[in-house]
Amino acid sequence: IGIADRILMAYKWNILLRVKGITISLYKATTTYLTSTFLGLFLPTTVGGDGVRAYAIAREGYASGDVISSVVMERILGMMALMLFVMGSISLSIFWLGQRFFPDIDNLFWGVTAFFVLSIVLLAITFNSTITSRGLKLLSGLERMPLGKKILKVLNSVTESYVGYSRNKKELGLFFAWCMVENLFPIAWTYLLARAFQIEVEPFYFFILVPIVLILRRLPLPTPDGAGIHEGAFVYLLSLIGVAAEKGLLLGITTHLLVIALVLPGGIFFLLNGVHAPRKKQAKVEIPAA
Repeated sequence: IGIADRILMAYKWNILLRVKGITISLYKATTTYLTSTFLGLFLPTTVGGDGVRAYAIAREGYASGDVISSVVMERILGMMALMLFVMGSISLSIFWLGQRFFPDIDNLFWGVTAFFVLSIVLLAITFNSTITSRGLKLLSGLERMPLGKKILKVLNSVTESYVGYSRNKKELGLFFAWCMVENLFPIAWTYLLARAFQIEVEPFYFFILVPIVLILRRLPLPTPDGAGIHEGAFVYLLSLIGVAAEKGLLLGITTHLLVIALVLPGGIFFLLNGVHAPRKKQAKVEIPAA
């Protein structure tokens, strides 16, 4: 299950890369993803691994703005898919199963819904080229700072590429659909581990618990690979339905170790190739006959 999850992550990202004309094989996308995620174990949550991944592709001659914008779009839509998944799961648990797992579940639903709606609004705003151009003009003062011109050049490149995704709604919709499918994988292995440890939890609760943990893990917090956040979220969310803290901690630690184990092959790829991506194919130049 875990291996399939990693391959699907790389496949989804490849959809966004191909929109920008960056054509790499699924194998290369997967090895790059695994390598960057492995290095991300030692860097701040999410941001560290994403930076390594963007660098790995951009250093091979692809436009850095396109690469960075693909990672940004991946994170935005991935987070929105998790929020929608939580909203749907809570709705089904209340209206279909008639199950309210804890007293404040309504507050959780409306809180997540508010952030989801806000995300849609922000996505629409940032897809507006006029608004983003004005925003960049506000940063023009950076030119007077050391490296300011280079920073502005990168920001302009990333922004232009990011706004360009607004013309690829079909591909974004496909990516979002795969995100919803991908959310099922960590739910499946968390449920199986809970069964293995004989932790009695209503199976459908994992459809709420796991996406919330993933949302918290993907926030740009200054902890290596979300250490402590992941485990603490498991303890708290399971305590809401009466699971003892030690059992919640056990499940949190075990699922975190499983995620780490899944990216260890990235360490092998790193030792063999470094932070490497396939080299950009050079166009063949025809030399006319004299």
